[in-house]
Amino acid sequence: MSRDDAVRLLLTAGFFIVLVAGAVCTVSNARRWSVSVGAVTKEYVGEGSLKYALEHGSAWEEDTDVNVDENTEGSLDGSIDGDRQQTDLAYGGPDETGLPAGAAGDNNGGSYGELSGSGAGLNQAASTAGPGYGNGEEGLAPAGSDGTDDSAYKVNTVNDKDFYISDITDAIYDRILGKSYPEGCPVSLSELKYIHVLHTGFDGRMHVGEMIVGSEIAADVLEIFKELYEIGYPIEKMRLIDEYGADDERSMEDNNSSAFCYRTVAESKSLSKHAYGMAIDINPFYNPYHYTRADGSLFLQPEGSQKYIDRDLDEPYMIKQGDACYRIFTSHGFTWGGEWNTKKDYQHFEK
Repeated sequence: MSRDDAVRLLLTAGFFIVLVAGAVCTVSNARRWSVSVGAVTKEYVGEGSLKYALEHGSAWEEDTDVNVDENTEGSLDGSIDGDRQQTDLAYGGPDETGLPAGAAGDNNGGSYGELSGSGAGLNQAASTAGPGYGNGEEGLAPAGSDGTDDSAYKVNTVNDKDFYISDITDAIYDRILGKSYPEGCPVSLSELKYIHVLHTGFDGRMHVGEMIVGSEIAADVLEIFKELYEIGYPIEKMRLIDEYGADDERSMEDNNSSAFCYRTVAESKSLSKHAYGMAIDINPFYNPYHYTRADGSLFLQPEGSQKYIDRDLDEPYMIKQGDACYRIFTSHGFTWGGEWNTKKDYQHFEK
């Protein structure tokens, strides 16, 4: 072999050694950092600051090389401190924390969100540790909040065109006549008002709600539902009870929140506060009305809601003393049926 051939052989061998070494380094580094378009890997998440970019789906870039446990808690701002990343979804940590703004997914603690632009989303968190709600551009409230602190909620925008009071028009009258407003009803139409509102459903989305209430409380009720909507408080349905044939049981079983219906108190000949539009029931299936009859048997409405008599349950749709729903209603002068002595009506606020 000539000297020139030997040199060429050595150079070729050196070149291949460099290539192999570079490939090994590349594979190694690929596990330390990732930039993806439209997908998020779960390989490594930094304990420092993960810059969350929603420019193309769920792209993110790690600027530290610290490997942390998948259940490390995350922060709630546009950047993520050690948040869990997996299968195209950005996850929050354990039940003590929710998802970052703009994240999407389920961390098995019940925290949810939807991607919507950069660092923003329509979000709701409700974990087994208790309810925490968020629904707006700032993102998500911590899962596990008991709702007693308004900082646990995020603000929705309230527009006057969505929240308004009107008289009982001919069109509304046609909907209620012979149902919640029977023929010959002694309550005059001038004593009632129709309110139109928005509310956050159990799905975390915006829904239109409507209700008929007494004229005396209409302004208060409108403000109450503005406040509940602003904090993203979940109300599953808010339809006129006439859509259920003015059948209170049917409406409650469907977890419909309602107000006016000219009727008597259950198992009584006395007119209900609902007969004058002076009472409102919120999420009735999760907040039942119950008491023990004289013969020792249980009276319960709605049917099938017995589980929720236990007020120690960790259920985000149950109204409890001191929570956000309770505080907002009582601040407007309403009393709560959950504080009655012999009968408990957890869905019921009246004035």
